[in-house]
Amino acid sequence: MRICIAAETIDLCRMMSDTIKDISENTTIEIWDDPTALFHRASYSDWDYVIIETADEDEAVRLSERVSELSPQTGIMVIADDDRRAYEALQAHVQSYLVKPVSADQISKEYRYYVERRKALEKESERHNNKTLSICRKKGGDCLVDGVPVRFHRNKTRDLINHLAKNSGTMVSDKELLMTLWGKDDESTKSYLRSIKAEMVNLFKETGNDDAIVKQRGRIGILMDRLQ
Repeated sequence: MRICIAAETIDLCRMMSDTIKDISENTTIEIWDDPTALFHRASYSDWDYVIIETADEDEAVRLSERVSELSPQTGIMVIADDDRRAYEALQAHVQSYLVKPVSADQISKEYRYYVERRKALEKESERHNNKTLSICRKKGGDCLVDGVPVRFHRNKTRDLINHLAKNSGTMVSDKELLMTLWGKDDESTKSYLRSIKAEMVNLFKETGNDDAIVKQRGRIGILMDRLQ
């Protein structure tokens, strides 16, 4: 497991690091004493879990959104001074939002939950791995796994996949997707887009086709020739 702890409080940082090391073996922990510096990272895919502690809740939400956008599979914990921005953080797919002061028991409980959930998802992924994923563009972008239509949590996920399939090999910008799928660009649609992108990426990963997804900051695409 690869963990990043970005905290302004060094004592809290050490406590979190010690707590996680006691839970997980073979864990690599990277510590940053400036959460703001994380915002300029090009990618977060080299971390499995990110813990953000900062007195600036707005910064915590912005950073959480960036992590979830570039690496939907990365788990996120936010530790804040109050719960004013808890709803926005959860909209950014933060798994845990804790209000200070926090204890080692709280950190342990939240992290253990993440680890157990990750194991369950990996086991489920093994059941589906290497299954045939196909996109029937003539039927409006229906996705089939071993010939069975996929039931998405959000209908817009199907629309997203259909649009990207038509642009095979070309990465499409978030702005284009927002205008194509909703006809507007605001905070609500941006949040919805992050959710359906995450659902799409998880589908491709669970069927062993994650190499067909290509992305950069603010752009994503599907390489149709890589689907089985």
